[in-house]
Parts: sequence; structure tokens; C-alpha cells
Amino acid sequence: EVGEEDFAEVVEMFFEEVDEALGRLFRPGSDALAEDLHFIKGSALNIGLSEVSNMCRLVESKLREAPAVDGDLCAIQAAFYKAKAEFASAALE
Repeated sequence: EVGEEDFAEVVEMFFEEVDEALGRLFRPGSDALAEDLHFIKGSALNIGLSEVSNMCRLVESKLREAPAVDGDLCAIQAAFYKAKAEFASAALE
């Protein structure tokens, strides 16, 4: 529904906001872990990053059973930064 130029702006805002949320995921004792995962999951899906969204969904489910998900958070972070690099590469073409 948005034009190419507006989409680029939306993607840039997405990466900034998700980058901040990812940083909060790694703060010890964060009370907002599930909330931030939910935000990242929905935002990633809106931009078309289904892998990142699915990873967040799985970790959200795991959180209900056991709060230790550090390795999963690192995988989400890596997938996010990989997607970010791919978007940047595509934008240069």
C-alpha cells in the first residue's frame, strides 16, 4: 500500500526500532522480554522477515515453559542482522 520510497523509510524505521528491542532482550532481568519478542515478531512479519518472526514465535512459546532462552535470542539477533545486511545490499543495487 506504500510506494517504493515510503517503503524504504518504513524499513529503515523498522530496523531502528527492532535494533533497540534486540538490545533490551539481552539486559539481565528484563521484564519486557516477552513483550519485546512479540513486537519483533509482528514487525518482522509486516516487513516480510518470516524467519525472524517464526524464531520469535518459538521463543515466546518456550518462555512459557522455561525462562532460559539465551541461545535462541542470539539466533534471532543473527537472523535479524543478516536480513538487515541483505536489505542494505538490495538497496544499493
